[in-house]
Amino acid sequence: MKRFIVAITILVFFLVGIFFFGFQRLASITLDRLLNSFNTGPIQLSYQQVSFSFPLNIKILEVSLQNNDFSFHAPQVNLSLNWGLFFGKEKSIAATIPKAVISSHSNNFIQSIKDFQFHVVPDFEIDIKSLSVPSDTYTLDAFPLFLQKKDKKISFRINHPELSMNGDIISEKEIQAEYKVFNKNYPLQGQLIFSLNDDTLKGTIESEMDFSFSALFIQKEDGVELQDFSIQNITDEKNSIKFFGNSRLFLKDQPKIQINGQIKSGIIENAYDLNLDLQLEDASEIVGSLNLKTGEPKIDIISSIVFLPESSSFSLQLLPGSIIDENPIQGEIKGKYSNQQINVKFVSQPMEIQYDEITGKGIINGNATFSSGSFKAEGQLNSEWIQYQKYRIENIQMQFQYDLEKILFQAVGYLFDGKVTLDGTYFKKQLQATGSFEKSKIDQFIGGDDLPLTGSISGKFEVQKANSDPLAFSLTVTNGTLFWNNTFIGDQLTAHLNYLGEKMIITDLLLRNHEGVIEGEIEGETEKEIKNIKGNLRFKDYAISFPIAESTFKMIGKGVGSFLYSEGRWEIAADFVAPTWSYDEWSGTDFKFQGEISPETILIEKCETQLLGGDLSLVGEIMPYKEINLNGTIRHLEFPDNDYDFQGKIQEILLAAQGSWDDVLFGITARGEGLTYQGQPLGTTFQIVIEGESALPKKNEKIGFERYLNPEILKKGNIQIQGIHFEQDIDDVYKVIGQGDLEAQLDVSNKIWILESQNLNLQVEDFLSFSGSVLGSFKNDQIDIQQLHLKENARNIDLLGSGTYNVKDKTIQGQFTGQYDTNLPLPDYGLDVYLAGNAELNLSGTTDKPEYNGWIQVNQGKVVQQEKELIQLEDVFSTINGKELTISRGHGQWFGFDFHTEGTIAEAGVNLNFDISGENGLLGQFDYFQGAWQGKITLQGEFSDLRAEGEIQVNDGFIDTTHLDKNQSSSTIFQNLDDSFLNIPIKLKLVLKTDDNFRVKTRFIDLKLKGGLTLENLQDSMEIKGRLDVTEGSYDLVVRTIPIQGYVLFGDYFGFIPQLHLEGRFEVNRYDIILKADGPLDDYEVKFQSEPPLIQEEILSLLFVGDKDAYQSLDTLDLEPHLLSALRFLLGVKGTGLKNVLFFDSVELVAPNQENEGFFGIELTKELGEIASISYTHDLSGGDNSTWNFELDLSREWSFKSEFGTDGDYGWELEFTTRF
Repeated sequence: MKRFIVAITILVFFLVGIFFFGFQRLASITLDRLLNSFNTGPIQLSYQQVSFSFPLNIKILEVSLQNNDFSFHAPQVNLSLNWGLFFGKEKSIAATIPKAVISSHSNNFIQSIKDFQFHVVPDFEIDIKSLSVPSDTYTLDAFPLFLQKKDKKISFRINHPELSMNGDIISEKEIQAEYKVFNKNYPLQGQLIFSLNDDTLKGTIESEMDFSFSALFIQKEDGVELQDFSIQNITDEKNSIKFFGNSRLFLKDQPKIQINGQIKSGIIENAYDLNLDLQLEDASEIVGSLNLKTGEPKIDIISSIVFLPESSSFSLQLLPGSIIDENPIQGEIKGKYSNQQINVKFVSQPMEIQYDEITGKGIINGNATFSSGSFKAEGQLNSEWIQYQKYRIENIQMQFQYDLEKILFQAVGYLFDGKVTLDGTYFKKQLQATGSFEKSKIDQFIGGDDLPLTGSISGKFEVQKANSDPLAFSLTVTNGTLFWNNTFIGDQLTAHLNYLGEKMIITDLLLRNHEGVIEGEIEGETEKEIKNIKGNLRFKDYAISFPIAESTFKMIGKGVGSFLYSEGRWEIAADFVAPTWSYDEWSGTDFKFQGEISPETILIEKCETQLLGGDLSLVGEIMPYKEINLNGTIRHLEFPDNDYDFQGKIQEILLAAQGSWDDVLFGITARGEGLTYQGQPLGTTFQIVIEGESALPKKNEKIGFERYLNPEILKKGNIQIQGIHFEQDIDDVYKVIGQGDLEAQLDVSNKIWILESQNLNLQVEDFLSFSGSVLGSFKNDQIDIQQLHLKENARNIDLLGSGTYNVKDKTIQGQFTGQYDTNLPLPDYGLDVYLAGNAELNLSGTTDKPEYNGWIQVNQGKVVQQEKELIQLEDVFSTINGKELTISRGHGQWFGFDFHTEGTIAEAGVNLNFDISGENGLLGQFDYFQGAWQGKITLQGEFSDLRAEGEIQVNDGFIDTTHLDKNQSSSTIFQNLDDSFLNIPIKLKLVLKTDDNFRVKTRFIDLKLKGGLTLENLQDSMEIKGRLDVTEGSYDLVVRTIPIQGYVLFGDYFGFIPQLHLEGRFEVNRYDIILKADGPLDDYEVKFQSEPPLIQEEILSLLFVGDKDAYQSLDTLDLEPHLLSALRFLLGVKGTGLKNVLFFDSVELVAPNQENEGFFGIELTKELGEIASISYTHDLSGGDNSTWNFELDLSREWSFKSEFGTDGDYGWELEFTTRF
């Protein structure tokens, strides 16, 4: 009986744990332990004490019941026996157990129930108030259990706080039970039916979703296996969820469950293969693994799973090997069950994307909802890139919705480096989408790496793809900018493009370039990228730019053409005309071209244009940088640009070039006129014939025309230039102009040009004109002058030289020697320079910046101003170093000085030293001065501001002005000095110092002076300052000599005229007479004073006739002795010499006239020197009017007149008309 009760209890717990606790594995594990404890072997019973009470009550303490399958222990068991048990009527037993513990050692409890003999066990009731089922792996709260056997049925009832179960075990038939799970998050209930005949288990689960299930229940040593396990929700067929497979429940050690099979849904055509392993970590967490597979679309999900029963939440971590439609995927899925649905959030790791021909890489995140067979998902795809064939969209952000039937999506990304938007659906393997693109690169769109077309396009597009059909692509370009080989060809591009599978058609093509347009149609064939393109184009007022070498060929014109691109190779055929074109600094008109252009070949069927004023015609074929076969004619063309700066008019050129690019045979025959070099006229006419073999320019290499003059590559050459003319400024001061004829003949054997000119003329400014010849050679951009001979006949200059000149870098090197005996005018200074000597000059540097060194020897020379020699030179030697002239020795004369000089003359200025000396001449005043001079003068400063300074010592100087004619004054000397200084083109400052013997003598004054003067010419005027003191002096007053003293002053207010300040004292007839002379040299004022005081008339009478009162009675005065004395002084006659000179020089008849009142007579005249005369007039009219006349004219000094009548009357007149 006890064995039966235990078996029934184990069965009840098994059914409760398996079918009603479901996810609550504690119950399942507990039943598993009890099942393992069940064993039908021998039972051992033990107890401590048994007591009876009336009538049939038994109390047993510490009851233990066990065998190999289980053990049972109760501290107390209360039995109540029915008397019918003893009398064969009601065979029932009632047991009450307050508390019990049961543990199992075996899981074979099903077979034990089957083996249980219902008929040998009396009816019973067992009421366990608190049953504990201990376990090492979990904790299960104690629960009440009630068992009742009646006939062949055992009823059971469990009332646990979380579980309620009641049912029946019908002998040899089945086990029936109803259950309820009291869980606040997922309450459920249902029915269980287990067949004891075929071990099938079926039942229902009723909750927010209702399920029914069935399985073949197989007891295992380590647990339970459910075979042919099926479960499906009880709902309409369309939304039903079905599972069919197997399951294993492992009860040993740590409980776990395995489920594998297939899941089907009414909205999914294909079944999912499921493999699920779960195990109980602890009471709050279930962990395991999940593998979910399907064939179409191919899905294989491998993940770990964690289930939290308390919160009804779970998470799946997708593991490597998981794929969705062949796309590996990793990430995390989190979900929760509530409100009759499962909510899932998922975030993937970076994953590879592949669908059909679409590949990519990105991250998917979003959420999904499962409810009653329905499924909805929405999320976002952040992709680095997605590619279909050659179309690659990058940096994608896509929003999508998915309901197991179709996908709705909106995306933005970058296609061919341009922004693209996309809006579409994917439904039943059909893709439909529309979008726009902005500034996508056209070269990436076309996909031909060898096609030099670049730029960007914008517009709209439409995409369709159904099942395995090719992608249909329709595109409308609304704007675009295109370049060909990085050269702009147009913008405002519009076109319609239809792309279906392997065929592309472009219509309504329109491309604008400023005012010009291109129109056309294009067709193409593609696979994964464009293979073949062909089309026809029409040009109108279109600007074309075509790069050639380092520049670009540009023109605007019209025409037609065709375009072909096939297998990576493109070709353009064009018939084009343009009114103008340009290339770098070249330009032309009337351009016509017919031919074909490809990367490998330029086929010129016809090319004509007006170029640089001439006509160019070309025909031939060019394979750039590989081969050339070209013939051309140029007529009336301007000379092309070149490194040598040659220019001119080419009348005709015949061109021919043939051969490989690195070894071309070429020939040029040309004739022209007006040749220039570096912008200067070089020749009136020229002829060129050259033939040679050379390489053409490499890519990005620039080669000028001069390369084809290189004798190293020539086989024939002759150049003749007539009327060469060139000009060159030397240091921006002297202009050199040359002309002549030149012939260059190629020496083929020596690979050199031989240059020769026999009629060379060279003009330097307006004062040098050379003629001569030159012989030289040209090679490697260098002209070697072996001999240059120039002669200037008019100025007697002879030059010989040799040297080199590099025509590219303009470097020069030369050696010249020469002899000269010439004059050089300097008109800016009013000077003429006469030189004779020889020189040697070495030249280096460039024509723009020449450098010189050498020497110049001047044997004789002079500087003349207004036909008057200012400077005489002899034996002057100087060296040249660059622009510096160093004079190491030199001798000459300047203004009466002898000088020796040395110093430098350079671009920065002059620094010369002069040692001067001389006699009987000072600053050009040779006629008036005697004496000796010595001093030092320096000449320094810039050429525009030269300044001479120095000091001159005058010894024994003497200036005598007494021989000046009557029209000259003493100031003439100083005025001439002023004029001399004004003609000197430099600033001058001289200090003149005298010794004690400096003497100045005029007609009345004789002085010895001592002092110093400073002469300086500033601002176009001459100034003299200083003072000379009188050390000894005298004043001759006609009849007597007066000693004087004082000084002579030179200053700012007097110009060059000295100011006299003199005073003398002497005694006449006991009177002290004082003479004062003050004022300018030629206009000084003489004043007389006396002590005691006299008036001026008295002083003059006293001085001239010896009597102060004589002026009152001159008619009674005997003047003869005084007059003779004065005449002797004035005429310089001593003693009685006057009587010896009284004879007449002329006789003149005086005729009567109105002025002489009818006087008639004869006049006899005798000249007494230049200032005096005596005459006698004899009256022939019968009157007594004969007279003697005497006149003394001292010009500016004074004059004296007297008349002696024959009647004895005498009159005289003394007239002071000037200063003494």
